[in-house]
Amino acid sequence: MTISTLYYLFKAQRELFKDTWIHDKWEWKEYPVIRINLLEVASSSIERLEKGLRNIVRDNAKDLGVELEEKEDHLYGFTELIKKRARREK
Repeated sequence: MTISTLYYLFKAQRELFKDTWIHDKWEWKEYPVIRINLLEVASSSIERLEKGLRNIVRDNAKDLGVELEEKEDHLYGFTELIKKRARREK
């Protein structure tokens, strides 16, 4: 619940917080959010885990409009995603 709340706050979903304490206290500016849900990742083998993590990185890059050069390694892809997205924010 807490993670979802943070997600929607940073996505500036103000209407979801109508009649709550934070509604008039939050700066409703949208920020890029990388969302990782490990419940969506099969972990029956290392290969499936790595594939699931690559898919999460790829899907987040697509949602954030980032073209990744790294397609095979989820760790390097995640790092590339963060760096490229941060550069766009400057």
